[in-house]
Amino acid sequence: RPSIDAACSNIKAGKISNAEFICGDILNMSWTYPQPDLIVSNSALHYIPGDLRIILKRLYEILKPGGFIIATIEKKDLNIFRSFQKFNLLFMPKVIRKNFHYLMRMIYIMRSLLFNNKGLTENESESLKGKSRYIAIPTVQDKTKEELLNDFNDAGFEKIEIEMMPPLNKLSIPHFFIMAAKKA
Repeated sequence: RPSIDAACSNIKAGKISNAEFICGDILNMSWTYPQPDLIVSNSALHYIPGDLRIILKRLYEILKPGGFIIATIEKKDLNIFRSFQKFNLLFMPKVIRKNFHYLMRMIYIMRSLLFNNKGLTENESESLKGKSRYIAIPTVQDKTKEELLNDFNDAGFEKIEIEMMPPLNKLSIPHFFIMAAKKA
């Protein structure tokens, strides 16, 4: 809900009147809203368990003919952090998971000091704080570019474009940027 509130504030500040934000379980809610021209999913789909194709098919159903989906999804990346995250978070008590970002912040600072004699920049420190609620949530949709292309295609989308996003900073996890259309 905090993301919805922030988005609504941004819309009001920009004096945009034709945007609506909905918070709910996309697979289990009845869709009583007008079909949107655009669906944006910013770093969310890789956290949803289950078959990604089912989620994409539901988004396809909701989308207006000729509409677009724009999404960012973490790239399949089997690094040490991801492996540690997935294994250990299964056994960690909830109180530790909720504060896990503090531990990760200390690790990043120590690593930075050891390898390049300087700590995190203010921007990197703020970025890590912003990721705090996600660090303790392992991704469940580990997909390659080809697998994502197949999933979007199976859901019915066309004109599917998948590119790597440039990293925002050295703490960024690689993400795919995906744009696809629903047939008009």
